[in-house]
Amino acid sequence: DKSIDTKIRLHEETALTPQLALGLRDFVGTGLWSSEYLVASKHLPHVDVSLGMGWGYMAGTGDMANPLSVLSSRFSTRSTATASTGGLPSFGNYFTGPASLFGGIEYQTPWDPLRVKIEYDGNNYKQEPLGEIITSNSRWNAGLVYEASSNVDLSAGYERGNQVMFGVNLHANLKNLYMPKLSDPPLVPVNNSYPANHTNWKITSLDIETQTKWKVLQITQHKNILFIDVANPHNVYWREYLDRAIRVLHRDASFGIDYFVFRIHEEGLLVAEEHVDRGAWLTQHTEETPPSLTQMAMMPVAPLSTLSHQANQNNSPPSSTQNTALYSSSIDQLEFHNGLNFNYFLGGPNNFILYSLAPYEEVRYHINNDTWVQGTAQYNVFDNYNNFTYDAPSNLPRVRTYIREYVTTSRLTMPNLQLTSVKNIAPDQYVSFYAGYLEMMFGGVGSEYLYRPFDSQFALGVDINEVAQRNFNVGFGFQNYRVLTGLATLYWDTGWQGVHTNLSMGRYLAGDVGATLDISKQFKNGVQMGAYATKTNVTSAQFGEGSIDKGIYVNIPFDALLTRSTDLTAHFLWEPLLRDGGARLNRAVQLYDLTKRRVGSGTLSLHL
Repeated sequence: DKSIDTKIRLHEETALTPQLALGLRDFVGTGLWSSEYLVASKHLPHVDVSLGMGWGYMAGTGDMANPLSVLSSRFSTRSTATASTGGLPSFGNYFTGPASLFGGIEYQTPWDPLRVKIEYDGNNYKQEPLGEIITSNSRWNAGLVYEASSNVDLSAGYERGNQVMFGVNLHANLKNLYMPKLSDPPLVPVNNSYPANHTNWKITSLDIETQTKWKVLQITQHKNILFIDVANPHNVYWREYLDRAIRVLHRDASFGIDYFVFRIHEEGLLVAEEHVDRGAWLTQHTEETPPSLTQMAMMPVAPLSTLSHQANQNNSPPSSTQNTALYSSSIDQLEFHNGLNFNYFLGGPNNFILYSLAPYEEVRYHINNDTWVQGTAQYNVFDNYNNFTYDAPSNLPRVRTYIREYVTTSRLTMPNLQLTSVKNIAPDQYVSFYAGYLEMMFGGVGSEYLYRPFDSQFALGVDINEVAQRNFNVGFGFQNYRVLTGLATLYWDTGWQGVHTNLSMGRYLAGDVGATLDISKQFKNGVQMGAYATKTNVTSAQFGEGSIDKGIYVNIPFDALLTRSTDLTAHFLWEPLLRDGGARLNRAVQLYDLTKRRVGSGTLSLHL
């Protein structure tokens, strides 16, 4: 089985007061094992003490009256009715019914890795759901916890007076993931002196590519400004690699060049500029300056903004004839990328985990700067899909519950083959057009529009797609099901603690209409964790078990794990149940992601 728990700290521990936390267990399940609790904990020398009160399953003993009954009589009893499909909060049941106390003591032994625990359980396991029988001889439990590493705990215990327990706990603080880039090229030294006239700008561009993995499209000069156009700079830690590029330019640019302007292109779209005051940058790197006197050396701005306009007196952007061309190149017309996909399903009825390992090859051919064809082929070399026999029932068009057929029909598949074109139609406005096999289960044609002002907390996007269901072998061909689907999405960067909120409304793949709320947090190291939920106009009974579409995801850039810089990211998604309601089209190219450099000052930093 699966459950979703949450815990909120109400008060942080002080020298005199304990920490207070409020928690909910299995709070969107059927209600059979749901619990609520309030717990206080205090750290003493070598000892942690906790004492709490629980409701619901944690209070199976029910040996004390609910203190909340003084507020309302409705808190006195807890409904025994269960949600047949689960998946929605049972607000009316929270903190109701009899309560029980629980608590524990954890002792830190003189040997640092070892801790000893004793706890008192609020449940005597005599009123188990569904008539299950669990024998309990004691409400006292005891155990040992051995910290094998900073991320792994091994535990053993004696529970309910009759059971021996062993466990492994894997844990990590996502915001602290970081690996020094020991395998990256060494930084170019910074000197106070300016070089003499530099003529070999090809070497400059190659050194920038070596330092940053950016593709330099051209380098031009107008008076005291050096313009550098770069394509698809996908580094997570943008500021550090921008600094690497500036070091190369400062080494090679002669006296009289006072500004560097990086023009950032994503798939042919000019999305942002970075203006660098060379003198201020040099001062920061060669002199110790008090923070109050530090000038801003690097400034992200909208394309063709103030510094670019200084190239001539009428305040219009410099033309190619006004600039001196120092170096020019073109995008790589044909690109190949390969890797290994690990596909998985957690917590299904056939196995705890169903998985496959599939090497893939992606090919991309650029027709021009902003139009390209991309395709992916993959082969399942190792899997346990022979255990995948369960077909989820559905009362809706089966747009996702045919998953077993899609992953077991053929080992060699073509998840994606599409033509894409993107355009900047006006300041802050972008469109894309695409056609082909858009994802594993659907193909067709579609378009997206995005309005995204530079450095704004808000953006608005609309996509519309006419798609058909693909054949189960994930090759060429379609089945009979067709649908018009599309969403309008409001993107909101809250500006608080890296929290982002997206609200989408529209028509989903099964033809149902509703809305999706997606809330995520991005840490300074680029790791992102979020959750989403979709509610449409189908009833819980029509939707089936789970009631609504929902999931939790974590995106971890390999930059946070490896000693060498890379633009790869690991994506983990956990969907408690895969159903047909609220299913969205998985589009390979999304304009909001493509224009991520328009966040202005909200960039990530390698220095945590």
